Amino acid sequence: LARVTPQAIQSAARRYLRLERATVFAYGPENQIPLAETRDGLFARLTESTAVRLKGDITEAPATTRRTEVPMGSGRARSPVESITLPQGTRVLLQTDGRLPLTALAAYLPLGSGIEIPSEAGITRLMQTTMLKGAAGRDATDIAEVLDRLGARVRPLSDRDTAGWSLGVARDDFPEAFRILRDVLTRPDFPADVVARERERTVAEIASLSDETVQYTITQLFEMLFPAHAYGRPSLGTEGAVARLTSEDLAAWHRRHYDPSRMVVS
Repeated sequence: LARVTPQAIQSAARRYLRLERATVFAYGPENQIPLAETRDGLFARLTESTAVRLKGDITEAPATTRRTEVPMGSGRARSPVESITLPQGTRVLLQTDGRLPLTALAAYLPLGSGIEIPSEAGITRLMQTTMLKGAAGRDATDIAEVLDRLGARVRPLSDRDTAGWSLGVARDDFPEAFRILRDVLTRPDFPADVVARERERTVAEIASLSDETVQYTITQLFEMLFPAHAYGRPSLGTEGAVARLTSEDLAAWHRRHYDPSRMVVS
């Protein structure tokens, strides 16, 4: 990144940010005059209304340097990435970096809304948000208190094609924080009351999408692009499907997809 110049950015923009490569979706009132009646007319109008043209010279901005003082670790340089496959099939990518006294971990699975059928729409996202609210007999408060005491950050990850978790914590506290994350990944409880609250919150979040003009427009665009595929539905799911999901459904989805042999940990 340090070697990237404004001219290189401009060259990449000219190559990739081209109107003929774009998908244009306009959302507005029913009686609104359309942007254009034809493809060529739309292209001409967008070309004329483009405020910033990718032409001319770019003046090199003066270099600036900002120094941030951070606590140092052992001082050892970053090592090459080492790949290990555990007996249960989990692939682990390891890299040591002694410059900071921190440990970061991410665990990913090929799992997401992209494999959900209509009646399951939103089950991955709901599962991910409830797993941290109870695991191995600990309730949400117990888990939160331990993570807060350690200063650890644990976050669920969920998208159309991937799902998983991230953990960041001081190096010396990693063993205890990892035990919490291990229980969350392998022994989630899915308490009925917690699932009910998260289900209600998610349904409300889905209903509010129509109030977010940009997000709603993007949602509608994907629905038009992928009318018969899970990609056409938001990762949050649909109100009807999410409202019917139960603790048993989430537990079964977890057993089905949280397979160690399909997991990558870094």
